[in-house]
Amino acid sequence: IIGPYRRNNVRLVANFARNKDITFVSPYSASSNISDRNPNYIQVNPSLRSHCASIVQHVKANYENEDVVVIARDENDELGWVETIQEFNKTFVTDNDTLSFREYVVSDKTADFRDLNVENLIRPGGTTVFIVPSYRNENFIYSLFRQIAVSKNVEDRVVVYGFQPWMNYDRIDFDFFENLNVHVSSGSFIDKYDPEIQLFMRKYFEEYGMPPEDEVFLGYDVMLYFGRMLKKYGTKFQVSLEREDPETYLQTQFDIERVINNPNLINDNLNRVDQWMNKFVHILKFQNYHYQPAD
Repeated sequence: IIGPYRRNNVRLVANFARNKDITFVSPYSASSNISDRNPNYIQVNPSLRSHCASIVQHVKANYENEDVVVIARDENDELGWVETIQEFNKTFVTDNDTLSFREYVVSDKTADFRDLNVENLIRPGGTTVFIVPSYRNENFIYSLFRQIAVSKNVEDRVVVYGFQPWMNYDRIDFDFFENLNVHVSSGSFIDKYDPEIQLFMRKYFEEYGMPPEDEVFLGYDVMLYFGRMLKKYGTKFQVSLEREDPETYLQTQFDIERVINNPNLINDNLNRVDQWMNKFVHILKFQNYHYQPAD
């Protein structure tokens, strides 16, 4: 089974697939708690935990821990993502970076976050990296960007990391994204300058008389990849996906691994699988006024 789209329907189908022992591919949902203990459930869209892991890996590959500040609102979900980011900071240990990231929790509840102040967080004459695990309140991100922009001096370098929904914000001026070196994590990326993408778009237009939406690329990638896995391994192909090298398709890579929610139980059952998940996440940078893969 491949699909559906809405979360409630995904949960219903996931439970059906578990009870009937049918492999189920979920292309859209990014939630990691759709179905408990379901080795038939394959999640294509990486979880937010995977996004946090990819952001931390990219940050630690390019900057020192002392450069980094994690900023979040005083909300339970965002504080939870701060803990997750610090957890991955300890997991991805480098030779000279064992410090915890600095943290700044925003308790301001006003609509325009007028009490937000980041001036003391910016390293004079150096690089400051902000990781911001917040995406539900565009006003907060706008206020934060504005505060960083007015607080930094010309010689200060700032880099800001956030989540994929930032790409859909329509209130924030693109100059903020450009001048603050904004990076986002994303489960998909369609490079309109790629000749392969351009060829696909042209063929699609010739066939259907309209340009392809983003969902078209996802649908094409999902059907092509899992169709190949079905042909190669049969209907229980998920147990063999970890043996496959990561493959790049039009808008994502497929790098699927088993998820074990309670590792302490592995000793009781070496074959335990709670679900399968694509862990690949793009890190994109906003440069020259468009998103592109980060170095």
